[in-house]
Amino acid sequence: MVFDFSRSLPFPTIYPENKTPVTVDVLEVGWIVAFITLFFTYSVVTLVRPVEGLSSFIRTTISLFIGLIIMLCNFGHEWEVGHVRATTPYRAGIPDHIEADIGVKIGLRAVNITLKAPDKGQEKIDYNERFWWTWTQGRNGFGPFAGEIQQEFREHQRRGTPYPILWVAEYFTFDGEGIRFGRHYRHSGWYAHICIWTAFPLWILAHVTLLMVPVYGGLLLLLTGTFLLCAALIWVSYRNFIELAIPFSHGKENVLLETQFGVHWYLALCVGIACIVLGGMISLLARTSTFESYILNFFGINSLSFVEIQEEEATKVVEADNAMEMEEINQDNKAPTVMLSLRHRGSNIWRRQGRNRKEDDGNLPSERPPLLPYPAKVKQRLSNFRDKFNQKKLLNVPEEMVSQTNPSYKIDETYVNVEGESNEEAVYQNISQGPRAPALPPRKR
Repeated sequence: MVFDFSRSLPFPTIYPENKTPVTVDVLEVGWIVAFITLFFTYSVVTLVRPVEGLSSFIRTTISLFIGLIIMLCNFGHEWEVGHVRATTPYRAGIPDHIEADIGVKIGLRAVNITLKAPDKGQEKIDYNERFWWTWTQGRNGFGPFAGEIQQEFREHQRRGTPYPILWVAEYFTFDGEGIRFGRHYRHSGWYAHICIWTAFPLWILAHVTLLMVPVYGGLLLLLTGTFLLCAALIWVSYRNFIELAIPFSHGKENVLLETQFGVHWYLALCVGIACIVLGGMISLLARTSTFESYILNFFGINSLSFVEIQEEEATKVVEADNAMEMEEINQDNKAPTVMLSLRHRGSNIWRRQGRNRKEDDGNLPSERPPLLPYPAKVKQRLSNFRDKFNQKKLLNVPEEMVSQTNPSYKIDETYVNVEGESNEEAVYQNISQGPRAPALPPRKR
């Protein structure tokens, strides 16, 4: 009863369709808002630390600006733009003409065509149509197996889209006789968007690595700029050999709708070059001892941490020079033989000192320092190793055969200095001089 009040038909009121023109790209606005939000968030964080606030603010601003440009270049539709004012029929089959502004914006994935004219009676002429071409070419024609832009073009014809928009979009549907604008824009957009998507993770890695190792961060930033620059160069180089020029008439004159490079192409080009220069400078300055401390302080890195790492590496090298390696090897007779691998103690130190200390005649010192006998700890380790080797588990022989063995091992505590070998080669000493262990009985199955 309440639902039917003041209604002539028993169903909800149906309002006419209210078509509104597209004034902004929602996706571009979303990216801008997201990066501005991150910018204000980092700005508030930097206020907590006023000492490092300026350098952190500069780093954050530049890094977020580069990330925003990457995403705008990827999803923007102003790689090429064109605009013309012409007198053209409004709809197909109607003799009336209108004077309107016709614009085209070409992106990596689609083309936007706009038509705007003064009000014609009760109808407001303000159109913006987007024709996608991602990413297959499809068959010729406008059938179900044709490309996406061809199918959208046929759908707009059924909807009665204004004639100027269809006239411009038709140039991107042809594919033959030198009129292959859609094919070339699609190919160049495909390769350019791959380069830009590659630049995005490189930018993230550069942002993180610059706060840890500026040398590698600068190289990653250089790679980010390289891929942005490659995207701009691909868009320039891969084009139809006939430039896009769509004829219109304005009064008694003929005018052409031609395109020029848009803001997003210039952003990819300029930001790519800037990233290459900036990343190269950071990487080079971080390698020089004069500016290394300034670079580390600018990125908020403790320079003493690098000194500690270098000292630890130097300590490991010295310990490795004086170390002994013991390994178990099998000879051709498959007898358990233990070899002791020794380096000449002090050989590396002697060589390093020889680089800086030369004799009067300019040659390296020919005499090596005298070798010292084994220390007590080394003798004890060799003795312990011999005892463990005599155990039944290491010999892996039956218990009744262990008593038959005569493991008489002797340790040669003298040094062997083989002529003709370099100082870095190890001198092997056989400490297994006893008789071979008897062969094992066949395994029962």
